[in-house]
Parts: sequence; structure tokens; C-alpha cells
Amino acid sequence: MSTLSPKVMLVDDDELHNEMLKTALERRGFVVCTESNATNALKTALGFKPDVVVCDIAMPGKSGRNVMQEFKAHRTTRDTPFIFLSSLVVKREEGKSADQHLMLAKPIDIIQLEQYIRECLKSD
Repeated sequence: MSTLSPKVMLVDDDELHNEMLKTALERRGFVVCTESNATNALKTALGFKPDVVVCDIAMPGKSGRNVMQEFKAHRTTRDTPFIFLSSLVVKREEGKSADQHLMLAKPIDIIQLEQYIRECLKSD
């Protein structure tokens, strides 16, 4: 983790959603980078070096789980924690998924997202 403000990367094909979350997270002291094309996520991450990735699951071209697999296969990003976002999840299904990754339902509760990010940062 960086010694300054924690770095969060948002990966979602909905650019408006990215910008809204970016603004909210920056107000909470995070440094935020957005990527709206899942295919470019790893390249963007290699330049940005995020402490945590917040990633939509259902995106055109590549799913959030595929993005995570690419990160886990690369030596520089393999330990980067992921928080998944999905409109396919209901609030009662939030928390750790069967594969032990944090899951958050859309629309996003920014306070809950911040708690999840901070939880990921503690486990680094």
C-alpha cells in the first residue's frame, strides 16, 4: 500500500458511474483512477499501481472476474485486492462471495464502499 493517500482504481463501463464514485471517494481522501474499458484495466493499473480495485462484474468484452484473473496472473498486480460491484446482486447478498471476494450491490452505498476499501487496506 502507498504511504500517502490510498489509491483506488474503478473499473466500470459506465463512465458516469465511475465519475460519481471517483468524486465521492476523493472527498473521503482517496486517490482515484478510472477505467471504462475492461480490456485496458491491467495496462492502466500497471501505470497507476492501485492499492484496491473496485470492479463491475458485468461489462462488455471482459467480465470483472476475467479482469481479476489477469491481475492475479501478473507479478505486479497479483496481490491487489478486488471489490466487485454488480446490479445482479441484491443488498442481502453483499459481503464476501463464495470465492471470498467482497461484493457490493448497485446502487452503491458510498459509506459501505469506503468500509470495504478500508477493510482491504488493513489486510495488506
